Amino acid sequence: MNEQIRAILWAQFRTIRNYLPRTGWGTILTALLSAMWYGVFVSIAVSIGLAIPDVPVATLELLFPIGLLAVLLFWQIFPVMTLSSGWSLELSKLLVYPIRQGALFGVEVLLRLTTAPEMIIVLLGALVGLLTLTRLQAIAYAALLLPLAVTGLGRRRVRLGWIALSAVSAFAAFVRFMMSLLYFHRMMSSRGMLWNVVVPIDVAVPGSAVPIPAEKDKDKLLLDVLGVVRDEQGRPVGRIRQTMQLPPGSTGTVGSRQILYQSAVTLPPGRFSVKVVVRENTSGLMGSFEAPVLVPELKQAPLKVSSVLLSTQVQPAKESKDNPLIRNGEQMIPNLTHIVGKDQKMTFYYEVYDPAAGDTAVPAVRTSLAFYRGKVKVFETPVIERDRVDDVQRKAAVFRLELAPGSLPPGLYTCQVNIIDSVSQKFAFPRLLFLLR
Repeated sequence: MNEQIRAILWAQFRTIRNYLPRTGWGTILTALLSAMWYGVFVSIAVSIGLAIPDVPVATLELLFPIGLLAVLLFWQIFPVMTLSSGWSLELSKLLVYPIRQGALFGVEVLLRLTTAPEMIIVLLGALVGLLTLTRLQAIAYAALLLPLAVTGLGRRRVRLGWIALSAVSAFAAFVRFMMSLLYFHRMMSSRGMLWNVVVPIDVAVPGSAVPIPAEKDKDKLLLDVLGVVRDEQGRPVGRIRQTMQLPPGSTGTVGSRQILYQSAVTLPPGRFSVKVVVRENTSGLMGSFEAPVLVPELKQAPLKVSSVLLSTQVQPAKESKDNPLIRNGEQMIPNLTHIVGKDQKMTFYYEVYDPAAGDTAVPAVRTSLAFYRGKVKVFETPVIERDRVDDVQRKAAVFRLELAPGSLPPGLYTCQVNIIDSVSQKFAFPRLLFLLR
């Protein structure tokens, strides 16, 4: 039986060889055309492998089924074209010979793999891109999944028909593996294991809304804070939970102040919603708030800029490497309402990540603040240029611009932050609204 199979494979090889030119120049021309043909698919595979890490996962989930359908169609149509032009054997005509159908089926599968190797090249490029996208965790995942794809191929004495079926199963498992990598990447990124994007969450509770406890419980004012962050599919990707106790003796002044709770969650780029519930333990009074959260895809942005934070208050704090708002023993308190008193000093804080470096390996980032009332610019700060990276760990140039009280008359303003990277010739103009009264 093995002699018959080898004869069929040899006949397939001779069919292709006899179809090609036999002269010296014809062979060279055929080799050049083949190199160009397969070079095109190698280029496509390399392009796919390099592009996948920069494409959002949600977009990949939409494009991958279309790409796999195109691969399937190519794999079905191209062998038909080669059969009609005389490049392949028509194995159905060999059924009259005493060869088992299982053996013929195995030979057919093996021959089909060789008639469209272009798609194998493309799929390998996509696989490399997915492995790059999911980093080392995907390799560990592959080590668990790939043995399932080759189940049945490790037996020594198996029939050729079973080998063919195993080959088909292995290809199907390979496709499932590539799609599973997308799900694996979504799962890992939703748990913050692929990106370390820290998103601060600040909750301000008006003191006037907190019931004052009885005299005997005045030093037992407790607030329970519970929050959950969900992605676009409604799956929880982050939680916050803490019980705050107000300092003793502060109940008398809490009505004229705000109670600020600060926390943080780690999120991947995408759109999310956060819902926070605050409960006062003594009376059981509760309040809730829900807001959208957008984490930008900074690696695709022309200029990587953080969100702009407005602060009108500072307080003493211990130095912390994890909190960029703490500098020189002082912590900036975010102004969440963007309502500013006319006698308050305003501080605008933002960071520029990975600024380009010129020939001297020194960045050159220029920035200023422009204030508009409607479409009229009423004030602009002097331009500040930064030629260094302030935070080496985050590769960030840090900007903290202050505006003295009385610089602007009361009104509703739009603050435009002008940021220009002189080396890369890229720019960004984030904006925020605030009310000065």
